[in-house]
Amino acid sequence: MALRLKILIVEDSPVVTHLIVATIRRIWGTQADIYLAFNGEEGLQKALTHQPELIITDMEMPKMHGAEMARRLRQEPAGRNFTIMGMSGSDLGDAKILDNLAIFDAFMIKPFGRIELTNKLLILFPNIKSLQQV
Repeated sequence: MALRLKILIVEDSPVVTHLIVATIRRIWGTQADIYLAFNGEEGLQKALTHQPELIITDMEMPKMHGAEMARRLRQEPAGRNFTIMGMSGSDLGDAKILDNLAIFDAFMIKPFGRIELTNKLLILFPNIKSLQQV
């Protein structure tokens, strides 16, 4: 039986969300169950409900900052096992970003492309075969 990967995308931009979903589908096809949230509060609720292996979250969002969502998840027993990748349009030199990097397993600066995102995802989950390897 193929291993299924649950992924939660927490992003308020439909364009960025589409890029991420399309990239995930290109890598893992239907082996990935994708859940969407459009702000940090919704992301926190969906993460606790669906228990995804991977959470990809923007930093700057309405209702709750992505770093605050990640911090709250890390305080939950189940949240310690999540792989959380942060994203931001700010430079890594931004003090807000630097102060929060430790709570993420990976981080990407926007804008990024499909190849960069693919490489990051395959590094985070090397044991899950991509459709390109099958």
